[in-house]
Amino acid sequence: MQHKLGYGGLLPKAEYPIRLVYQKNMRNPIIEPKMIGKEMKKLYLATANIYMKLESSNNMFKLLKKSALALLFVIPLVFSGQKAKASHMMGSDITYRCIDTLKFEVTLKWYRDCRGISLNNAGTMTVRCSNGASRNVTLSLVGIREITPLCATEPSRCSPSNTTNTGEGVEEHTYRGIVDFNVAPLSSLANCTGRIIFGAQVNARNGAITTGPSGTLYTDAELDISKAPCNTSPGLTSEPIAVLCCDQPFYFNNGALDTANFDSLSYDWGQPQSGYGQQTSYSGNFAYNNPFTAFYPSPALTFPYNNPNQNPPHGVYLDPLTGDIIVTPTNCQGEVTVAVIVVTEWRRNAAGVMEDIGKTRRDLQFIVKQCPGNKPPVVNGPYSHNVCEGSQLCFNITTNDLPFVPPPPAPIPPLDTVTLDWNGGIAGATFTILNPTARLKTGRFCWTPPIGSASTLPYTFTATARDDACPLNAVTVRGYRITVKPKALAEIDIDTMACGIYPIKAVLPDGFRGTASYNWSLLDSNRNFIFSDKSGSFQSTGNFLAFTGSDTLVFRRGGKYIIQLSLNNNPLNCPSTFYDTIVVPPLLEADLSVGQDTFVCAGTDIVFKPTITNYTPPLSYQWITMGVENDGTFLNNVSIDPANDKDTFKLSVPNVQYDTAVGLIIADGSGCTANDTVQVFLKSNPLAVLPPDTRLCTYEEITVVPNLDTAYWIDPDGVLIKQGDTLFKQWYVNGGVSPFSIEDSVTVNIAGEYIIFIKDSLDCSDRDTMYVYVNDTVVADAGPDQTICLNDTFTLSAQGIDTAGGGASGVYVWWDVTPGNPADIRIGTVTDTSFVAVDNRVYRLELYRTQDGVECYDDDTVVINVDQLPVISLSGKDDEICCDAGAINLNTKITAPTGGSWYSYFTPTLINNSEYNTDMACGMIVSPATNIETYATYIYQDPSTTCINKDSVKVTVKALPKLITQQKEYCQDIGEVRLSGAASVFVSPNAITGTPEWRCLDSNSAVNRFQADMLKDRGVAGINDYWLDVSESAYTIQNGNSDTIVLEIAFRNQFGCRNKDTVNVIISKVPKIIFRDSSDLCIDLGEVRLNEHFDVNLTTGWWSIESEAGYRLPAELGGLLGDTINTLNSTPLANVNATPNSWLVQYGDSATGCPAFRQTTLRINPLPVLNLTDLPARICEDQANVDLQATPAGGTWTSSDPTALVGGSQFSPSSASVFGQEIKFLYNYTDGLTGCEQKDSITSSVDLFPTLNLPTDAVYCRQQGQMTLPLTLDISATNAQSISWIPTNVYGNLDRIATTPIDQTTNQGQVTLTLQTQSADTFLIGANAEALGSCTDVSGPFEIIVNPLPIGRITNTNPEGCNPVITDLGIEITNDVDASLATLVWDLGDGTSSTAASINQTYDVSGQYPITVTVTSDKDCDSTFTSNVQVNPIPNARFTPNPNNYTTAALPRFIFNDASEVDDINGAEIVRHSWDFGDELLDSDTSNEVSPSYYYSTDTATYCVNLQVITNHGCVNDTTVCVVVGPDLIVFVPNAFTPNESGPSTNEGFKAIISGEKTMELTIFNRWGEILFQSDTKDEEWDGTYKGEPAQQDVYAYQLKVTALNDEVYTYTGTVTLIR
Repeated sequence: MQHKLGYGGLLPKAEYPIRLVYQKNMRNPIIEPKMIGKEMKKLYLATANIYMKLESSNNMFKLLKKSALALLFVIPLVFSGQKAKASHMMGSDITYRCIDTLKFEVTLKWYRDCRGISLNNAGTMTVRCSNGASRNVTLSLVGIREITPLCATEPSRCSPSNTTNTGEGVEEHTYRGIVDFNVAPLSSLANCTGRIIFGAQVNARNGAITTGPSGTLYTDAELDISKAPCNTSPGLTSEPIAVLCCDQPFYFNNGALDTANFDSLSYDWGQPQSGYGQQTSYSGNFAYNNPFTAFYPSPALTFPYNNPNQNPPHGVYLDPLTGDIIVTPTNCQGEVTVAVIVVTEWRRNAAGVMEDIGKTRRDLQFIVKQCPGNKPPVVNGPYSHNVCEGSQLCFNITTNDLPFVPPPPAPIPPLDTVTLDWNGGIAGATFTILNPTARLKTGRFCWTPPIGSASTLPYTFTATARDDACPLNAVTVRGYRITVKPKALAEIDIDTMACGIYPIKAVLPDGFRGTASYNWSLLDSNRNFIFSDKSGSFQSTGNFLAFTGSDTLVFRRGGKYIIQLSLNNNPLNCPSTFYDTIVVPPLLEADLSVGQDTFVCAGTDIVFKPTITNYTPPLSYQWITMGVENDGTFLNNVSIDPANDKDTFKLSVPNVQYDTAVGLIIADGSGCTANDTVQVFLKSNPLAVLPPDTRLCTYEEITVVPNLDTAYWIDPDGVLIKQGDTLFKQWYVNGGVSPFSIEDSVTVNIAGEYIIFIKDSLDCSDRDTMYVYVNDTVVADAGPDQTICLNDTFTLSAQGIDTAGGGASGVYVWWDVTPGNPADIRIGTVTDTSFVAVDNRVYRLELYRTQDGVECYDDDTVVINVDQLPVISLSGKDDEICCDAGAINLNTKITAPTGGSWYSYFTPTLINNSEYNTDMACGMIVSPATNIETYATYIYQDPSTTCINKDSVKVTVKALPKLITQQKEYCQDIGEVRLSGAASVFVSPNAITGTPEWRCLDSNSAVNRFQADMLKDRGVAGINDYWLDVSESAYTIQNGNSDTIVLEIAFRNQFGCRNKDTVNVIISKVPKIIFRDSSDLCIDLGEVRLNEHFDVNLTTGWWSIESEAGYRLPAELGGLLGDTINTLNSTPLANVNATPNSWLVQYGDSATGCPAFRQTTLRINPLPVLNLTDLPARICEDQANVDLQATPAGGTWTSSDPTALVGGSQFSPSSASVFGQEIKFLYNYTDGLTGCEQKDSITSSVDLFPTLNLPTDAVYCRQQGQMTLPLTLDISATNAQSISWIPTNVYGNLDRIATTPIDQTTNQGQVTLTLQTQSADTFLIGANAEALGSCTDVSGPFEIIVNPLPIGRITNTNPEGCNPVITDLGIEITNDVDASLATLVWDLGDGTSSTAASINQTYDVSGQYPITVTVTSDKDCDSTFTSNVQVNPIPNARFTPNPNNYTTAALPRFIFNDASEVDDINGAEIVRHSWDFGDELLDSDTSNEVSPSYYYSTDTATYCVNLQVITNHGCVNDTTVCVVVGPDLIVFVPNAFTPNESGPSTNEGFKAIISGEKTMELTIFNRWGEILFQSDTKDEEWDGTYKGEPAQQDVYAYQLKVTALNDEVYTYTGTVTLIR
């Protein structure tokens, strides 16, 4: 079986069909190359069928069948299987960095093919002088890393590192060491007059190289140390790319970067070498500058032709300025080649000449492969830019990554995400990613090159784009060059001369590049252009601008001026603007004081008097006049009068025949001159005439029309000339500053002075005045309409004669004009008149007033309405109440009507609303009266008429009995007290007749039973005599020393009115004094408070010393202050047995108001005498205990340091807690007879051992890449002379512990730990404290553990895809952290989280999902890693054919109008339309246009058109619509029809059946040629009628004209039979 297969879109320039043969029991099919014909699409589709048939017998193809792309992966499997070879080297480069003069750090990198053997001991480098000796140097291996551009999910190709045949990958081995020409043995090369060569070689190059270079791989770098003894070579910032994709453009730049010296760099191809000076040749047509089989558009074009700007690029190209390598490799049969790039450093010497000071080479192997399913990213240009030094340059660098679209039904792989970065190649520049979450990144580069950075050589940097294709990322590196042009620089040189003359010039620097162009401007101090030459101007132009390198400024006015120079350096076009300031001193100035040029109307004289400033006497004047033409040009009849040297000049306008210019030239004593000129224009005058003055009433108005017909002006010869100009009018009134009208006439009714001001277009004017007088406003005022109540009197009052207040007079006339009167009744000419209201009336007031002969009139009407009074009915009109009756609601007395109000005529405040104030009435009773009579009046206003009526009630208020009480206070020892009487609590006069009642209101009454125990009635024969018992037996005080009880007395008099009052009675305790202690005192007590000593139960009393026989004298006590004595002031007893030995003291207290006293005795005894044995002054804390000795024995010892006292009587230095200062031991002895105590003390001091406070053991988390851990540690000691570190090597890392001396002031020390690996590291560090005195030193260790942070990445199997996106998320830990013990916390970006180690997550909403996971190791060190999932929307494919689904073979064309759309999410847009027009006989029935048109080449058929749309993210959707190509033109005409249901229902009308037409026209005739029916619509039928009536059964003729789609016209004629 043989199937034709193809690669679809993978190979745009060539086809590589193969034959796939499958035989029974074969493990793999055999793939044979074979050239075959076209039909790529059908061949590609056959692939899927083969995989289906292989499914049952081959497991590998079971997997591959899931995608038709499986075939594309077969070829790499066939051709990439290589066994391990010793030939493993892919390239190398050497760079160096200056550390000091003639001292360098050299870095050697080897690039190893991971399919080869391991690389070991490759650090030997030869340092030679190109014209002298050489020395070998051994470099140290500092790192091995894989640089294969793998995707995130692809496993390492070089793991384990440096291991034979691990996979198809590239490994970078880095060696580094110091080369110092200042010390032997390299110092012998320090005076090298040639080049220093750093060279290295290994064996061997890859044996798979197909273009020639083989064997030993040698690389080197050069340096001219005589010119650059401290130079740093450019760094190669781009990782080498080893794999090129066949038939795809390859862009790469090594990213050479010199940020140390900023030298200029150039690039060239280099010859591969096998040793120093030993070049390796290429085979065939290959060469060092043509190492690839490159694409050329035609056989006629070959090397060295190239065009890198084409797509795809032509030939092999290396940009000498940026280092870009650009080529489209076309040898897809596994071409392996070698290319060497040489980077040369250039530096300007002292003479300004660029010199070559060094070279750096990169030797690298390239493999050309077929790359299935991926296109490399594109870094877009332009790649060259220019900028002026000191100016900012910003531009965007965009990327693109075209989708790989295989033919259907093979699935479209997901679009790649492209990252973008730069190598930082230009110092001071910035590079910012503008859209970090987008699939295609855009970077913005910005740089402002400083002044002085201009160079003929460009500055360069590289931008690297990398996609995330799997298994290998595609990488593109492009170089960008920026040429910095010099700014046009200069200095402004200004000279100063007299009279405001300032020569200026621009001084260009040496080496000025370009042709200078000058643009001078004269500005004022605010940097505005000076347009007036009266201030100053350039001599060359006479204005504020000049355009030569030098000029002269002529100033006419002093002040501050700014000179602006805009200098350009064409054609470089880097202009600069410079400013300088000139402060011009005051200059001679002449000002004619009339401002700008003057317009003067006819008949006017004008006097010119100049203002002269800043002059040196004497002044001379010269006036000049000259004629001026109508166009403003000066005539040549200039008149200069040498004798006219006055300081004024009068110009009489009528004496000139034309417009005139007046000029003045003055000169002062210093020889400076000034001038000024004004131009005087002669103008005509119009004439304004208003009507005469007039007078109006206020209700009148007048229209004022000026008479302008006589407007004229007089010329200088006295000739009257008509005014024919347009006049502009302004009306003013009463001196107003703004016109109230600009119309031709005005209508006014306001008094005042009216002025019309007219002017012509030349501003010559005239005015006239008219006065309008307006009589005072006549306003007849009869007053407002009145509504009054029956029988009220009302007055008619006339007003309005003297409205303006000017004393005017007039006549009032009143009329009764009430409707119903037989006629109006004239009342008279009085001003006021009054009437009693009986019924409703209407009155009119007329007012006549004459002012300056003009009578004005006004009238007014007033209406009088009369309402009836309401009727009031009240009850209870005579009440008697006591004063305690409270407030009375008077509304209860109202029978009708309610809603009125109450008031008291004599005492208005007695009633508030409807409430009668009894208390106020009671207060109005004056003794000896016992009552008062009052009246309350009810007033009611009818709400409908507002008429008011009123009525009254009488209220008699009787007084309450008068009670008089007074507060009393009693001690409880008084017993009973009378309640009534002058000295008692109730003192009312005996004249009051009535009955008293007593009760207790305070809270103690319930406890003390007031009625039962305290209140006693001692009265007889019905006469009450109440007593109160306050003794302790009758009353118990509840509140401290006294209680206040409240007694209430109630009294009812003979009128039945009852009153009551309260009175306070205070009952106080008698103090009880108790001495609860009476012990003796000792004389050393000092101050003693007797209250405390005797433990007195009271605190408010006082003490006294009594003088009585048998007791000591008061003076011997030494004094008493309050309750305090001082035993030290007392006279001591001779001995304890002496007599008398006590004082008599007394305590008194009256705090309750009731006094009490008690006496006792007081004795003071002498102290015992003590003797103590002394201690040593100082003692060490490790000494034995010392006994404490004292007499008399039996006392107790205490210490200021309690811990130093042991056993009650021993001093223990080892137990002391106070050191370096005295410890006091106190002996306390108490006399057993008197109880008096005596104390004495001895002291000693304890010296301490030192104590060392070490830092606590600590655990740290190591940051990624962290090589050292500097720590500032707190360490201190007490009782030590110093602290020092003790080196320890317990864990074998003593050499990685660095310390600095401990600061004895801050108690801090620096420890720096050097970390070696990413695993845990433990350090043991010790310290010693040097003791004071004879105590021994103290030392100890502490431990620092450094654990690594988790290092790794999120594994994201599907970071971007079309909705929905299903991805497996996991974490890959790349260091020694045990991932199985770590805890994970995921934020999945969609509102969900997880702690699982791996997650299968589905994202079914289009958008961006930032993913983070925090990994915490079992050592509590955590790192956070991020990833992202981008879910792109699926497009909706839609289109409509035009014509709609049908056409004919005559014009088999359709236009397919696209209507597809996609949601605007993640910048989604449809980027590709793939049309398949269903024309199976043609291969070209496809299109990628948006809305294509297509001609079908076959006859009639149905074609199913498929549209597949693809977004810029690779998301796909399709739809199919079928269209029909019918016959060219189909015409069928029936020959009979049966309308009106005369025959078959389908034959009711007549029409032609037409298909494939463009237009048609059907006409039907009767026998006489009359048209019965006509239509241009093929679906319209003739229904057999004519003019609405049925046509008879007959034979009718027809003519049918049909226009085909190709515009050919066909005519059909015949007959049709109408059957009824």
